[in-house]
Amino acid sequence: MNIPDKITVEVTEEDIALGKPQSSSYCPIARAARRALEPFLSEGELAELRAGYLYLKVPAHWSEPGWIAPGSDTIGYDTPEDAYAFMNKLDSGDDVAPSTFTFSRTKGVKI
Repeated sequence: MNIPDKITVEVTEEDIALGKPQSSSYCPIARAARRALEPFLSEGELAELRAGYLYLKVPAHWSEPGWIAPGSDTIGYDTPEDAYAFMNKLDSGDDVAPSTFTFSRTKGVKI
């Protein structure tokens, strides 16, 4: 499986309307990130995704030297500052607008 080094996450009006504030697994960014990663995953391979510290919980059979240690079950992405600001506004009850964020893969880190 070829997981990208960077993912572009486009949060839509629908993500904002249906996402759950203060829920790292179901917030608008987590919804949009799932959609952005779908082309890279096989059916059912995305077990868990959390946006506050974006990581994927993946099947144990995945392993990439230098990225995921054998037996590790997570792939991490650095969360950009503008995504944190978006989440903080949303969690505080402030209005947010559709936005685009780029997450970069964290090399060799198990979160």
